[in-house]
Amino acid sequence: MGTTKKGILGNFYGKVGTVIGSKWKGIKYMRSLPDPSSKPPTNRQLNQREKFRQATAFLQPLGPVLRIGFRTQQQKQTPINAALSDLLINAMEGEAPAFAINYERLKIAKGNLTGARDASTNLEDSSINFSWHDNSGEGDAHAEDDALVVAVSDTAAPLMAIGAVSRSNAAASLTVPQGTSGSIFHCYLAFAGTGERTQVSNSNYLGTVEIP
Repeated sequence: MGTTKKGILGNFYGKVGTVIGSKWKGIKYMRSLPDPSSKPPTNRQLNQREKFRQATAFLQPLGPVLRIGFRTQQQKQTPINAALSDLLINAMEGEAPAFAINYERLKIAKGNLTGARDASTNLEDSSINFSWHDNSGEGDAHAEDDALVVAVSDTAAPLMAIGAVSRSNAAASLTVPQGTSGSIFHCYLAFAGTGERTQVSNSNYLGTVEIP
């Protein structure tokens, strides 16, 4: 049952007949209930549902970094939904059920902050090492910008470090856990402003490292 606090002409919340009143991200809206359908879903609909399901499952473990990496891309949606939309449009390929991620097109951050320059990765012992040129002062790059460092694999849980080092450190590392032998990790680097500076850079794809 819907409720209202401002009389018959005010906003309401809940279901009234065939209309639902609600609020999302500060925006009050009404929508109609969907018409019931007895038609079975088409192959295209099933394909889209499976694509959406796989994309959501893939992004879920990356939530902590995506909430920062896509915080400037919200535009009336959450950062996670912005990341999901970017993945579905730009980096997911194939047909159900054999969808695949195009890791070179995958973004773990998106924005206008000056990004990394001359960045690279290498594997040493049990660490994936990242390095980059300290380009503080170039454009709107600041020395204290947080580094977002991520490594993603099809066969292992993602590795990430958020703000453990700054742009000016010009280096970071991720410890590879035991049990990941044979896994290939795709590596990414981005920067995020600190304090009141909410800018985020586009992430850089740095290639792969294979765990022996």
